[in-house]
Amino acid sequence: GAMLSADLALHLPEAERPGGLMLLSGALIARPRWRERLGGKPVPRLQVHGMQDQMLPYPLGLALHEFFEPAWPGTFLRFQGGHEIPPPVVEQMGNHIRKWAGT
Repeated sequence: GAMLSADLALHLPEAERPGGLMLLSGALIARPRWRERLGGKPVPRLQVHGMQDQMLPYPLGLALHEFFEPAWPGTFLRFQGGHEIPPPVVEQMGNHIRKWAGT
């Protein structure tokens, strides 16, 4: 889901980009193509990755974060778990949605 969301956000016309992007356990999969599209109005980003993720190892998530910084600055949260969404992450997701919505 994170890679598809990133790809979609990068390929939408700037005026149609989402108000925020949540990337949960993602990886950088299309660097050359994405680099061409990175720019313009940045999309706020919350990226989360477990440090013991065995499906998508943590260094892959860190590479994705470093790709987006500083063009599309965002929050990068890491946690001690694996390929999961623990309750504190759900709470942070809600906080970011409220922030992006202006409430």
